[in-house]
Amino acid sequence: MRMQSKLKSWRPWYILFSILYIFWMIYLGQNDFARIQRDYRRAQYQLDIDRIEKSASRELTSECLKKAAREQEDKDLCLSQPPQMVQTKIEQIIKSRTENMANASRKRAMFYITFGLFFIIVPLSWLYLTILIVVKLCTSVRIV
Repeated sequence: MRMQSKLKSWRPWYILFSILYIFWMIYLGQNDFARIQRDYRRAQYQLDIDRIEKSASRELTSECLKKAAREQEDKDLCLSQPPQMVQTKIEQIIKSRTENMANASRKRAMFYITFGLFFIIVPLSWLYLTILIVVKLCTSVRIV
């Protein structure tokens, strides 16, 4: 009878261990959390419309300068771009950066799900089931 009461008091210790284990896993995964979050923030930051417009004009200018250098044309023509070309380039950049943002969001979600599943839920569940089986076996064994 005394052994049964001792074995039933394992749950508070398991809860304490689980809390410490979760904090420890999060502490160990901080670098990965920071890397994933940094990639996500960078993708968000790149979706700023001012950055997109500057990037579009910069890319068009650099393409024009390369073309002018190859064909030995006047480089002054590259300083202003037709609005249709700029708008088309902006749309292309928005499309690619939106795809990058979607990929970053997916990557972030998958990282959090897999981290939680493989490093927190599964190990703690296995430990809980193992302890539960050992306790059940110990309480059902009768010493004569």
